[in-house]
Amino acid sequence: MGHYGNAISNEDVCQWVGVRIGSITNCTNHIMIALFEHHDRFIFFPKYVLKIYPQWHNGIFTTDSSMINLCNKPGLYGETFFSRKSDYSLNCQVVAIPHNLLIVNYSIGHVGSAHDAYAFHSTCIYQDHEALLGDDHWIWANSAYPLELSCIMPFKKLRNGVSKVHIHIEHVFVTLKGRFQSLCKLWHLIQTEKHLECTSYWIMCCLILHNMGRMGLKRNKRRMLNQ
Repeated sequence: MGHYGNAISNEDVCQWVGVRIGSITNCTNHIMIALFEHHDRFIFFPKYVLKIYPQWHNGIFTTDSSMINLCNKPGLYGETFFSRKSDYSLNCQVVAIPHNLLIVNYSIGHVGSAHDAYAFHSTCIYQDHEALLGDDHWIWANSAYPLELSCIMPFKKLRNGVSKVHIHIEHVFVTLKGRFQSLCKLWHLIQTEKHLECTSYWIMCCLILHNMGRMGLKRNKRRMLNQ
């Protein structure tokens, strides 16, 4: 997950580790299955979110999407993957807590041509916002998203803490792609629905590991303060 390009091929990993190609595939599958078993432990909707900055009011989450570029044109509905950035890609929509960059909800599998608002509508937090957010809280988003009771976009000019809140969601993607560089360009062939599903699982594993790392960092800071 930490490489992309030629360094991520099975042959290169085999030469580095000293095992057969089949062992690399089997180990990868077993690790992914193990991560899925801990999905709800690391990606969940918190019961309480500490409001670090009073300027954010009751907007306790922020949302945005990022394009996960593909190495080539998919054989499955290929043109629909062509995004506005002139790349074949997948849309990765996340909802995160601004101050600690933890991902609480996401939507994976939409093609690159899908609008951000359309991808956001498939998240659990949008479909069940009344139960999850209530009437007193909302999500910060940019101008690509519709203005609704559960989704509010801050001012476009960066003059105060409210308008700067959306920068934190960009930090989520910078941290995510910086740590798991395979997301910079996925060398996964998408020829069938099964291939698309496996590619989505790969991205999901990266999201789980991202939250695992953020939670571990938080525990280490707390341990250092107690010392």
